[in-house]
Amino acid sequence: MGLLGGTIGLAAKTRGLFRNVRGATSRKSTLDIALRVGAIDTPCPTPEEAAKGADIVVVATPVSSIPDMCIRCAPHAAPGALITDVGSVKGMIDARLQGRMPETRTFIGSHPLAGSEKRGVVYANAGLLKGATCIITPGEDSNEEAVETLSQFWQALGMRVFSMPPNEHDTILASVSHVPHLAASAVLAAIPDAAMPFGASGLKDTTRVAAGDPQLWRDIVEANQQEVLEALENLAAQIQVIRGRILRADWEGVHQFLTEAAEKRRKRYPENPEEIAQ
Repeated sequence: MGLLGGTIGLAAKTRGLFRNVRGATSRKSTLDIALRVGAIDTPCPTPEEAAKGADIVVVATPVSSIPDMCIRCAPHAAPGALITDVGSVKGMIDARLQGRMPETRTFIGSHPLAGSEKRGVVYANAGLLKGATCIITPGEDSNEEAVETLSQFWQALGMRVFSMPPNEHDTILASVSHVPHLAASAVLAAIPDAAMPFGASGLKDTTRVAAGDPQLWRDIVEANQQEVLEALENLAAQIQVIRGRILRADWEGVHQFLTEAAEKRRKRYPENPEEIAQ
């Protein structure tokens, strides 16, 4: 019952998708907030109780604990239940769960690309999912019916769904999410403390993601180590490109570098969202 778990529960309740939405966390105060903001119907003191008889179980914990949590919850879910997660790394989770689901329970990974640097169910917002992307990562032996059910679940929450193998997901996310987070943190680390009071909106925007939960991101980087290292090498190569042009006083080259980056960003994030290439 953090930001993303609460958001999924709130969206499911808002859209009337289930008879009952249950949520579990170890803190009663968090469950009280989840009830107050409308993220759940029923508070549960344990994951097993929340999963009891459930048709769909969504595990929204840090990536390091997702496999064990899925194994704990799956036996309590209804026969034929679908177990999924929201982790930012898929290969590690998929590998650890291979052959460990009880009979008639199916695990297929999910990664809803939605959220913010804020923490806690108090910030749950069903609007975060509307129009956002969700990647599902079925294995080679995943049941087609279960894949379709999972896809329909995320679509019913307002998301656009893409499907790809777990390792392909991890390579892509290292470039578009994990390393950008590290880069934002590195930018802050490189700024002298005496200069920080003069940082304005540009610095705030550039480093927004660095305010995320350090433990959560530490787990992500550890679980996706090799892909993150390769993406960091790509970033370092680009830094060397622009550094070399500045050293050579190649101002036309600097202009080209900045122009290409600006065009790439505008193509992905145009001022008019309807212009985004499908």
